[in-house]
Amino acid sequence: MFFFFHCIFVSVFFFFKQKTAYEISACLVGSEMCIRDRGKTLFTIVHIYLDAFDKKGPIGDLYSKAVAEYLERFIKTENCFMYTLIEKDVIPGFLTACEIPGILSRNIKIDTVAIAPEYQNKGYGTVMMNEFFKLFENAVFSLEAKRNSISYKLYTKVGFKEVNGCLSMCKYDSK
Repeated sequence: MFFFFHCIFVSVFFFFKQKTAYEISACLVGSEMCIRDRGKTLFTIVHIYLDAFDKKGPIGDLYSKAVAEYLERFIKTENCFMYTLIEKDVIPGFLTACEIPGILSRNIKIDTVAIAPEYQNKGYGTVMMNEFFKLFENAVFSLEAKRNSISYKLYTKVGFKEVNGCLSMCKYDSK
């Protein structure tokens, strides 16, 4: 009887075990993937946006069309990128950014970071941001964030700092 209970307990423990950032096997795929697999990917990403930013009901209907149009324009614009985080054929999140010409460095302005609610607080945002940083060596990254937002914690965790007390944040490559 004790052995049977012990086996059930172990199975339940492993079933509920959450992944850490180090156990997540994910990759970023750039805008070309979104163009190639446009319908399914765009639909998924729009719903990640709506869920991540809590846009439901009538406002969600309004945002649904607007976000789809925004993303379509975004991926067609030169120097703008949309990267999707993919793990086992599932898209847990995405990131949009633009490269702004700079004199001494590459300047990358991050526009949107969205992780589906069921993947939040499990390390996916950190993995996605860090993988994105690797794509742009010696770049200066910037974004805007509200201090009381959920994402503020993520941005400070991956190295962003407030600049001149403003809500704009920057991350400089230390190389």
